[in-house]
Amino acid sequence: MEIIFVLISIFVIFMVVKGAVHQGTFDALKDFEEYMDKKEKNKID
Repeated sequence: MEIIFVLISIFVIFMVVKGAVHQGTFDALKDFEEYMDKKEKNKID
């Protein structure tokens, strides 16, 4: 029974970490896109 509990705990932690990493990557991409948009606007102006 304890083994099942440990496996579930590891799975939950893995999903939380994976979700946090994915969210961080998404935020970084969004920031990068905004930065590129600003660069393009500066070129036009």
